[in-house]
Amino acid sequence: MQWGQIKTLFIISFLVLDLFLLQQFMDKQSQQGGTLEEDTVEDRLNEQNIGISEVPEEYSSPSFISASRSTYSEEDQEQLEELENQNYTLVDEDLLVSEFQEPVDVDTSDSDTIIDAVQENVPFSSQYSYWGMNEEQDTVLFFQKANNQTVYYNEGGLIVLFVEDGQITRYAQTRLGDVETLDEDKSLIAPLNTVELLLNEGNISSGDEITNISIGYHSKANLDPDDNNTLQVLAPTWKVTVNDEDDYFVNAADGVILEITESDFITSTLDNMSSLISGENDVIINPDEENPDEDTSGQSNNDGENDASGGEAENTSEADDESTN
Repeated sequence: MQWGQIKTLFIISFLVLDLFLLQQFMDKQSQQGGTLEEDTVEDRLNEQNIGISEVPEEYSSPSFISASRSTYSEEDQEQLEELENQNYTLVDEDLLVSEFQEPVDVDTSDSDTIIDAVQENVPFSSQYSYWGMNEEQDTVLFFQKANNQTVYYNEGGLIVLFVEDGQITRYAQTRLGDVETLDEDKSLIAPLNTVELLLNEGNISSGDEITNISIGYHSKANLDPDDNNTLQVLAPTWKVTVNDEDDYFVNAADGVILEITESDFITSTLDNMSSLISGENDVIINPDEENPDEDTSGQSNNDGENDASGGEAENTSEADDESTN
């Protein structure tokens, strides 16, 4: 009977010791901040021969911000009046559409020449960063920056350049204003965890190269082009570039992978701009003083005949030429 009691005491003692050691192990893992999980991600990348150029070890943790569509003030409009070689239209004081009297030559394969051309000819261009050329639609995109971070794919803050035969013929511009930081105390998903999310969804495959990871802003809902007082919340967003050509966007707060198609974004943006131009809105026009009767694409309301890309105006001009001949 005495031996049975001793065995029971030994069993209880070992159970207490096991529980103590388990608690110590869990506390240690918690203090390491998930290092084991990140090591696992790196192991998976190595096993699938997926390269990664650089992981931001130290990165700014931008808060959520809010912004509204900005109008062009009287001072801004005075600056527009000084533009050379351009005929511009200002719609509802927040959409600028301008056509070059003499198109500007650029090398679309060289981003530096495009950036230089924009800095020399487009007002307020220092607020934007070069995004890239969309060859399918012959457009070049510049995205506005907020708190020194790029705002990805937002109709309220971008420059769209229209390119024909290596020349910029016209552009459209919108701006975000009244940017405020929101008190959102949320920790961001780490870069490697973002990569793991894309890996799990099959966006990154064996043999791929992760060539860039950076952070910016994005909003799931675009600003209402008819209401420049609407506030929009912009969330910190990771951009992961794969093989120097495919960009994936992940909400850095909740880990949601964003579905963004560039061509659809451009089409939707131009449609909305065309609706503003052709609608019953306040329009300020700066006509070509040397050729006041010349029809310029995208420069007047004309009951909706001109769109943001100027396509309808070109067709009208061709028809006029044919009738003249």
